Amino acid sequence: MKNGKAIAIGVILALALVFFASICTASTIYVSDNGVYSTIQAAVNAASSGDTIIVGDGTYIENIEVNMKHLTIRSENGSGSTIVQAEDPDDDVFRVTADYVNICGFTVKHADDDLLDDDLLDDLLDDLLDDLLDDLLDEWYV
Repeated sequence: MKNGKAIAIGVILALALVFFASICTASTIYVSDNGVYSTIQAAVNAASSGDTIIVGDGTYIENIEVNMKHLTIRSENGSGSTIVQAEDPDDDVFRVTADYVNICGFTVKHADDDLLDDDLLDDLLDDLLDDLLDDLLDEWYV
């Protein structure tokens, strides 16, 4: 009976070790013209939680969707050497929809710079003009 318990405990410990080792393993993924990944998006798609993506020097023309938690995306040699230019200028260069994502060391060009949705901005301006006109009319007809 003691041997059976010892074997069961050993198997459980081995499985736990394999499970936790797979969780704690983070990889470094490199993006470059001649590497396995030539686009940042391809590297993001291949990444797992906890990974670091290092982007080589150059200009990358793409819009990147980041939906992986605990991911770091950084340039190899800083923003002076690594440019990300929007493929679709009406969209964000980096659209991050996950928590704990770090992005650093890039120059970003030709991206959507709207802080507010155009329809929302139009509604706000219409409301403001309506309020101003109401106030002016109230003062004239008092």
